[in-house]
Amino acid sequence: MAFLIAAAGLSGSGKSTALQHLRELCAGEIVYLGGIVLEQIRERGVVPCPENERSVRLDIRRQHGPAALAILAAPVVERYLNDGINVLIDAIFAIDEYRELQRLRGISKSALFAVNVSFETRCGRLCSRTDRPLTLEQVKERDKIEIATLRTAAVIAEADYTIINEYSMETFQNNLERFWKKLTDSTL
Repeated sequence: MAFLIAAAGLSGSGKSTALQHLRELCAGEIVYLGGIVLEQIRERGVVPCPENERSVRLDIRRQHGPAALAILAAPVVERYLNDGINVLIDAIFAIDEYRELQRLRGISKSALFAVNVSFETRCGRLCSRTDRPLTLEQVKERDKIEIATLRTAAVIAEADYTIINEYSMETFQNNLERFWKKLTDSTL
């Protein structure tokens, strides 16, 4: 049996960074739900950009419902779990996604954690990243969709744990290590 650990948070909060550190702690596999969107963009032959990512993401959810990305990723996730491999989900934006994944076989324990950080810090990260940078207006538009359409704020509110990512990388990693210890200690 294995752990299912899912990250939630608005874009630029540090979910991927958190999961990379947790992977080192628990020897798990990261399943990037956004990869499904990027794969669809390639298959459709459209230019990868924030507008097309948003359009494809919403189209996938219209076709398959609010848990669409989890439904499409479920075979990979379940294969890892059944092999006893911890799975780290990057990332949950709609609570239906997390609930869908919790139904999978092979889970000994699941946990949803939220990464919380200020808008200013997120903008600084998203606007300066080398891979798929966003403008200030694109960040605001993405927040609007994540909060109003996907209801990501509700996911963050339902998280089992909240980790603040406003300070140094060392502090963030220490907080993640405390989260992992608490999670594993509670299963003994």
